Amino acid sequence: MKQAAAAIKYRHARAGLNSWAAAAAEMAERRERMSAALYKMSPEGRAKAKAFNKMTAGMEVWRLMRKGLAALVQRQTRAALNGWFVN
Repeated sequence: MKQAAAAIKYRHARAGLNSWAAAAAEMAERRERMSAALYKMSPEGRAKAKAFNKMTAGMEVWRLMRKGLAALVQRQTRAALNGWFVN
């Protein structure tokens, strides 16, 4: 009962604290994004971003090749499942 009364009594303080916490979290996120953008502008950051993008593209090619090979190797199973799902 005391907790409920305290919650009612201090609801404005709690709302203010929640608002402040949300604003602080937003500022921290904004600061982190700005820091990341500045890091990407440095030569080291640009090199890492370039390497990451190249690796990501390579992984996409690898995924497509693997998917194609699986389709070839498992074509009978795939045909059976497709026939089963249609009926």
